[in-house]
Amino acid sequence: MTERKGITGKYLFVVLAMCGFSCGAYGIVMNKAGVFFTPIAQEFNVGKGAVSMTLTIASISMALSGLLVPKLLKEKSLKVLFIAATALMALSTIAMAMSHSLFLLYIENGIRGFGAGLISYVTISIFVNHWFYAKHGLITSITMGFSGISGAILSPLFTALISSIGWRSTYLVSSVLFIVFILPAVLLPFTIKPENSGLKAYGIELRKESSVLQEQQPQGSAASFILVCAVAVSSNIVIGIVQHLPSFALSIGSTAEAGAFLLSLALIGNIASKLIAGTLADSLGTRNSLLIISGLFLLAVVLLLISKNLILLDLGALLLGCGYGIGAVGTTLMTKSLFGVEGFTHVYPTVAFVSSISYALATTGIGYLFDMTGSYALSIEICLVLCILLIVCILIAYRGRKD
Repeated sequence: MTERKGITGKYLFVVLAMCGFSCGAYGIVMNKAGVFFTPIAQEFNVGKGAVSMTLTIASISMALSGLLVPKLLKEKSLKVLFIAATALMALSTIAMAMSHSLFLLYIENGIRGFGAGLISYVTISIFVNHWFYAKHGLITSITMGFSGISGAILSPLFTALISSIGWRSTYLVSSVLFIVFILPAVLLPFTIKPENSGLKAYGIELRKESSVLQEQQPQGSAASFILVCAVAVSSNIVIGIVQHLPSFALSIGSTAEAGAFLLSLALIGNIASKLIAGTLADSLGTRNSLLIISGLFLLAVVLLLISKNLILLDLGALLLGCGYGIGAVGTTLMTKSLFGVEGFTHVYPTVAFVSSISYALATTGIGYLFDMTGSYALSIEICLVLCILLIVCILIAYRGRKD
């Protein structure tokens, strides 16, 4: 087999830029939103469901702009698109810090979500698919995993900042971080496709040498599309509980610090599961990778449902992060394995759209269920059923297939 040198030059630039996108669009906009729910609800004297609607609106807006990405990604205006995304996210966050109306927060989160959608997993996947043939699963895991890395670091940091300087000033801090995270994509020289830079996809010479890495021809059907969407929807509904972990801890008599720790553990699980999902997919195939991660995901929900022991809850929160490995890396690789590279560009934006919508609705729905019942038990029970459904869908989708 032909040896490959390390990932350097513009290949490395692409990885760094996509990691920055994950940190900005997901690490800030999505993964640390939960720490703001309680202080905003208390100041505005509203329920958590009303506040969590901000994340729902951001997610829906993000899903809508993600659908536009394949049409907006043009070589001549690439950097302009990145700058526009940064401006939308940073300026709307500054406006959020100065808002005294929940309605204004809804509008501002919609703008912020739209900006985030321009550099979302759709954008990241398109770049990774074009630039990497070998190590595709690993690179997908690394780039998407940075959403968890940044979220895990920022969650306790933002919790501490909210306690010391308030949620408004903390929003101002996050607006600066958007610029920091997106800066590499603006400054580093690279193109949408390696051919436009006079290069070839990393490891493309292995196409005929490795049966493990060889691309499958598109074989997806309408049934395959429905099953991929079902996996995406189920996993994203369940991970909707992650942003409620700080409130979940308070609801069972624990502390805000313990809740922030649960959220950090879930986001650490986010990182680990994405790395594991991509690595296992490269070696064992997408099907087996998804089933292993899904089994751990199911165990996480069981632990949250039946235990009040902090150690077991910590383990449950850690394993709950596996949902991100399924919803981001897993569904990306699943779409590629079932539809091929060409089919991916047409199918995945829709899969990402239903993923974001389901996550958005789940986040708010879980908040309202808590407001109605005073407990997260019903939400977790629903999540248990969805985890089982998720595993069944994976088995059906790969019935008769080796991958």
